[in-house]
Amino acid sequence: MQVLKDGSIENQSASKFEAVIKPKYVLTTLLDQVSRALCPDLNYFVGFSSVSSVVGNAGQSNYGLGNSALERICEQRRRDGYPGLAIAWGAIGDVGVVYERMRGSSLIGGTLPQPLTSCLAVLDTFLHSQYKAGNAILSSTLRPKWQEGILDGENGGKTRMTLRQKMGRVLGLTDEGFELKKELTLGELGLDSLMVSEARQVVADCNGGQRLSVSEVRKLTWVELGELEAELNCI
Repeated sequence: MQVLKDGSIENQSASKFEAVIKPKYVLTTLLDQVSRALCPDLNYFVGFSSVSSVVGNAGQSNYGLGNSALERICEQRRRDGYPGLAIAWGAIGDVGVVYERMRGSSLIGGTLPQPLTSCLAVLDTFLHSQYKAGNAILSSTLRPKWQEGILDGENGGKTRMTLRQKMGRVLGLTDEGFELKKELTLGELGLDSLMVSEARQVVADCNGGQRLSVSEVRKLTWVELGELEAELNCI
């Protein structure tokens, strides 16, 4: 069961938080208590979480908290000697609220929608291998190949992408497209709420994991990205 009541933090309320958190926290707590009492030798206890509990998602503070609570329960079960696994899924393809809201977009939050067949294969892997390795929280997302930072070069060679090239892929612009509008900010170039987390990650990957704020990323221009490349030595 999933309940969503999205909104900026100033428009949230205790009742909205409670409605969203209940399916994750209350139901998982009850299942935890019942399984300990009635089936202490249970082999698997698996909850579905979301990457929103780790990286956040604009307007979903309540949903992120609910998923985080589910993960803490699974961690506590592991500490107490019981099975417990929370899988933090990214965007799911084929079905679901996120997939329906994508409106033809191929990326959401910097990831591709993961087909159900892939999700089932990952679940099988987690249950048969990593599940027994002591990890209470595992994650599964699909990232575009270009995010690995490598481009196909001439004669079958490979070239490493620059910060600006990566940001261009986020926005769907080429180097030439950026040059024509080099004085515009990323926000003016169309960096929307779905792209901004990806853009922040692109900079963080180049900056030792340190993230710029949403407003700082939106205000960056093509020229400033070049200066940032040189400063961080990530050309």
